[in-house]
Amino acid sequence: MKKYLCFLLLFAPYLGMAQYADRAQGLPTDYPVPPKTANRLFYLQRNLNENTVVYDLKFSSNGQVDTREPLDVYYIRYALDGKPAGLKWIERKMAYGYSSEHQGDGVFEVELIAYPDRKIEVKKQKGRYRALMQIAGRQAELTHIYVYADESGLLPKVQYVDIYGKDATTGQELYERIRV
Repeated sequence: MKKYLCFLLLFAPYLGMAQYADRAQGLPTDYPVPPKTANRLFYLQRNLNENTVVYDLKFSSNGQVDTREPLDVYYIRYALDGKPAGLKWIERKMAYGYSSEHQGDGVFEVELIAYPDRKIEVKKQKGRYRALMQIAGRQAELTHIYVYADESGLLPKVQYVDIYGKDATTGQELYERIRV
């Protein structure tokens, strides 16, 4: 057994296994970070590949936040060509979609379809819109989410979700892991 483990540790990088070992520890450091834009609220990445689901603020034709659909959700396909692409119907309905309720005064309560237990409040604060939620027991601006799933079965089984953000008051980086 010791020989086998030593073999894996020494030769895993050459066998393409090191990337999976890194991914089990959380967000891979080599994953691309989507560029910040005026409309960007947060993004989501998975251990499957570098493709990134982006959640941007969506505006109506009159220049106001669209009260019926306040978020524009799409992929940046880094694993293919780095270009944006829409979500498939099943991805919107079962995984990366959302529901929202307009609270008035440009404030929206957002629930991600995959995890409705943790509400996100989208509102204008300090001159720009932010996605606010509880992270590690503190009010924070959500910046990104990382989902680690076991892909070995018929359907992926989420093992954990890492939530990253900044304390809404101090700006301190915050992190929380939710085991599923």
